[in-house]
Parts: sequence; structure tokens; C-alpha cells
Amino acid sequence: MRPSRRAAVLVIAGVVMSALHDSVLHAAVSGEVTAGYQQTDVTTAADGKVSERFERYGEHPEGVVLEDVDLLVTGEGGHASITASRVGSNDAAYGFSYLAPDKLRLTIGLKQTPHLYSNDARSLHALVGDDHMQVNLSSAQRDWSVYSSTELPALLERALPVRVDSRLTQAELDLEYKYMAGGTFYVGASQQQLKGRSPLSMAFTSASTELAIPLDEVTDQAYAQIDFASEFAAYSLRYDVSAFGNKIEEVRGDNPREVETGSISRAPDNIAHQGTMLTTFKMPAFGLSLSAEGSYGVMQQNRPLSPYSRNSLASGAPFDVSDSSNVAMYDAQNRMDTL
Repeated sequence: MRPSRRAAVLVIAGVVMSALHDSVLHAAVSGEVTAGYQQTDVTTAADGKVSERFERYGEHPEGVVLEDVDLLVTGEGGHASITASRVGSNDAAYGFSYLAPDKLRLTIGLKQTPHLYSNDARSLHALVGDDHMQVNLSSAQRDWSVYSSTELPALLERALPVRVDSRLTQAELDLEYKYMAGGTFYVGASQQQLKGRSPLSMAFTSASTELAIPLDEVTDQAYAQIDFASEFAAYSLRYDVSAFGNKIEEVRGDNPREVETGSISRAPDNIAHQGTMLTTFKMPAFGLSLSAEGSYGVMQQNRPLSPYSRNSLASGAPFDVSDSSNVAMYDAQNRMDTL
């Protein structure tokens, strides 16, 4: 369900190589680079651990750092800009743009956004496979009623250490190309990847806890548009597509107090298409213009539905409520058309 960008890449490569041909041989480079040496001294908490707040939204590396790069390459046919910040860090950003006046504009970007929730969390659950948070306790330890308020912290101290963090990586490309007088072609694509772990509250009987659930999501978007304008008419045709994919559609978590499993559904895979057309007719003799616009969109999502319950010990029903094949509909079969 990912939009293919092979054709777009071929078109972009062709027009970019043509536009850069006149600029590379006679180019002048200017700009600035900011670098330095960095050493940090962080005050720790009473237990000697460094708070995650220090690197909540980006790391602070030790030693030589390349903080900013801003270069301008000017040639006969246009100019290019190269930018970079926090080079080599987990929150780095890179950019490239090229402009050939009245012919081509190209922009490419890459950005990373980390989020550190905790670097010293402890969990009674261990991740098994991609989606099962398995409790790390024996059957005897699951009976919390035998633990007093003073004994429970000792139990939690035996829980597994886990780092809870995620990273969002964003890449995008936009191209504007004037293919003839009055005519412009636009194409663009972007991708967002979210991976790592994030805290999610889940309730187990009379107890609740936060699970460090895994994240593995990708969002692809692309568009193409062609415009043409003359003395008496103007046309615009555009197509957009957006596809979301979630490798982990459901997370299962063992109940620390009972031999049963709970579950929670995550955002499902989905895809959306949108086509738009705009036409304008000009009548200068009468001082009038007529415009018409139409669009059609389709959104689809068809993931399997969850069972009525994940508790295989549930009774009172004439069938196994933990079996997803016993639900009234096996999958969502969701579709929405807009016109």
C-alpha cells in the first residue's frame, strides 16, 4: 500500500541533470561552517542517574561537533544551497535546494526528531516478537495480594531495565519545472518513519501500568500537478496519494496479576487518493471569466478486526470469545468516497 515513486525519480533526475549542466563548470562557492568542541557536565539525581530531560529532544555529543553548515554554490544557470545542522547527531537536519530562474526549483530535506521518555525505566514486561509484552514474573509472584506496601518496591526493583525512546525521520522532495511558456509541472514526495518505544497506559483488573510498547510506522505521501495558462484559459490537474503503514497493529500485554492477556489496537494501515481539476475560461471582451472545479477522493482501510476478548478463560458465551474468527465481521472493509 505504499505509493511507487520510481517514475517520479526518473523524471526528476532528467530535469535536474539538464538544469545543472550549465552551472557546474563555472561555479562559485560561499557560505559559513560553524564547528566547535563540546564537553558537558550534568548534575545527576540523588541516585546517581542522569535525568532523561537533559537529552529529551536531542543528544549532546562530547568532543568536536559540526553545528551548522550553510553553503551557496552559484553558477551561470542558477544557484544551489546546501544546509546542515547538528551533523551526526540523532536530531540532525540536512537540506539541499537548487534554483534556475524561470526554469526549475528543487528542494530536498531530511530531518530527525528524537524523543527520550526515560533512560532508566523498569518494566515487569519484556517484548517478545513484535507485539507481545510478556510478563517477567513467576506464577507465585503474580499474586500481588501477598505483598505489602513495603515489599512491592522490592518486587519492582527486580523488574527489567528498559530505555523508552522513539525517533521520527522525515524526508521530503519538491520539484517545480516550467516545461513551456505558461506551463508548470510540480511533483513531490515525502516519507515519515516513526520507530522505537513509547509509554502506553493499560489497565489490568484493579491495577494499571505503563507498557513500553514498540513503534514501527511509515507514512508515504506524493503528489503531481500540471498547470497551463494562456490569454483565454487556464487549467490545473492534480493528484495526491497518502499511505500509512503500521507494522504493529495490535499490542498484547500479559496481566501481572492473572494468567490472562489484554490487548489494544493501534492505528491501522490506510490509503487515500485525491484527484482535483480546475478550469478557467476568460472572456476579456465581456470582462468575465468562468471557472469550474471538481475533485474525487477515495479512502480505504481494511485491517482484520480484534476478537471480543483476549481472555481465553472468559465464560458465558456459546463460542470462544478470544478467537477472532468468531466476530461478526472478519475485517473492517472501510471505504469512503468523496465527490
